[in-house]
Amino acid sequence: MEKVAVIGAGLMGHGIAQIFALHGFHVELYDIQEDVLEKALNNIRANLTLLSEHGIAEKSAVEPAMTRLGVTTEMDLAVESADLVIEAAPENLELKQ
Repeated sequence: MEKVAVIGAGLMGHGIAQIFALHGFHVELYDIQEDVLEKALNNIRANLTLLSEHGIAEKSAVEPAMTRLGVTTEMDLAVESADLVIEAAPENLELKQ
């Protein structure tokens, strides 16, 4: 497995993306809103930095993890060639369907 797509960049989605990227997987993070994706990237960087400051992650792992993260507002691009797709959309049945 090499590529993971995470559908939904909210709290749960960007947390999932962060863990996979930190562990060496390429992650494509999808959301319908550009500002949510931008916030997710900022939060992931802050989280990884905090983890490294507390010795939970290596400081040298932050930038490589960030380079493995891609963001998109296009579902087709997010899931293209993904080995695993994780749905982390808000708890709204219509949206999930």
